[in-house]
Amino acid sequence: MFRRKTFSLGLAAVLVLAQPLLAGFAGTDIYLPSVGSALGVAPWYTTVWVYNPNTSPATVTFYFLKRQPNPSPSSYTDTIPPGDVKRYDDAVKFMFNESTFGALRIVSNQKVLVSSRIYAQGSGETIRDSKGQYFGGIPASFAIGAGEKTRIVGVRQTSANKAESDFRFNVGVVETTGNGCTVTLRLLDASGAPVATTDWNLGPREQRQQSVWDLFQAATPDHQVEIEVTGGSGKVIAFGSSIANGSDDPSTVEMHFADSLLAENSTGGSGTITGVTAGQGLTGGGTSGNVTLNVGAGPGITVDADTVGVATNGITASMLQDSAAVKSLNGLTGNVNLVAGSNVSITPSGQTITISATPGGGGVVTSRR
Repeated sequence: MFRRKTFSLGLAAVLVLAQPLLAGFAGTDIYLPSVGSALGVAPWYTTVWVYNPNTSPATVTFYFLKRQPNPSPSSYTDTIPPGDVKRYDDAVKFMFNESTFGALRIVSNQKVLVSSRIYAQGSGETIRDSKGQYFGGIPASFAIGAGEKTRIVGVRQTSANKAESDFRFNVGVVETTGNGCTVTLRLLDASGAPVATTDWNLGPREQRQQSVWDLFQAATPDHQVEIEVTGGSGKVIAFGSSIANGSDDPSTVEMHFADSLLAENSTGGSGTITGVTAGQGLTGGGTSGNVTLNVGAGPGITVDADTVGVATNGITASMLQDSAAVKSLNGLTGNVNLVAGSNVSITPSGQTITISATPGGGGVVTSRR
């Protein structure tokens, strides 16, 4: 971020804009990695825009993630009409009555687009004189987890004396899963060779930001910061901020997002699903929106809300192969009983039935002449 100035600003209202002027990725679980509000000594303010591109209202809940573990963060809920953009001026103060810094998590019942501007406005200045930077909302699914790395480029501090440097640079992260993790930050030179390393141990949904100078105590004329999750089950979104020391003009630097997030790299079981096709025995499918697949119920099959089964009397003899079952016995079908007569025994054994007869009782029959 940039230098502090002194001024005051009243609580702003929530406005509805007619035309959205936003860019980024829509989602139902979105992070603004750096927001803040601090009156008086630290005149920081954050404006947030939320665009609902859908044809029905979006119920949106904002969670304020301070620079500390946030297992149960404060929340604020609002409804965005279909097709509308809502602007929240001095959002952290307006929603949470807080004067501090951190990140925002935005959860919606349908996809929304979120963006923000964090800025400073000096005493006697109007909003047109303010200096600030833009942060686009980042879906939680873009976060990196254990063993994954990303980079923040453009780290430029031209002097060992940070007050004399052309630029100063901040780097930060926010945890997105509600689980703790260890993040290793490596300062790399222009060739990618390591210069210095440090670790952050983050709590659940903790936001943390620090200047590269304080982290590594080094001049960095053309460097980058590699960020890796080296422990725990948490995931992080990373960001950078480059500020010109003379004008206090800030620029946002986004993390290197995984190439697999692009549709063009969706082969091999990863990336974006571009369509669902109904296979054999199914109907439905599609390439956008909510896609439904239905089971085509044929003869002998019954389908309800969550099961597929054999219908009553659904299997007939004609459906069976000759070797699959006994279809008839001496012209009889259905349940056939074998009954032993006089001096006859029937013995089943495995797949074999043995029918035996014993001689009858007796005497000798002779003939007459």
